[in-house]
Amino acid sequence: MAEEVERVYPELVTYGADGKLETVRYLALVSMLLNEIQKQAEQITSLRAKIAQDQAQRASFEQRLSALEHNLAVLDHSQNLAAALGR
Repeated sequence: MAEEVERVYPELVTYGADGKLETVRYLALVSMLLNEIQKQAEQITSLRAKIAQDQAQRASFEQRLSALEHNLAVLDHSQNLAAALGR
């Protein structure tokens, strides 16, 4: 396992007096992982806020679209009625 960590994060491994790989510095790894988890938590919070904002905006657009469709239907009906009366 230490060999794999050495390839990615050489600063997280220790070497013996003979220069051979000994072990992983797990305490340093814990702090790095905690930092990454905190960054991801911030991203998740930000994305959740963006999703809520997008959902609210979508609801607003859907209401406006519904109102426009209603107005168009009323206008179309009025035009059909006017055309029928004008005949």
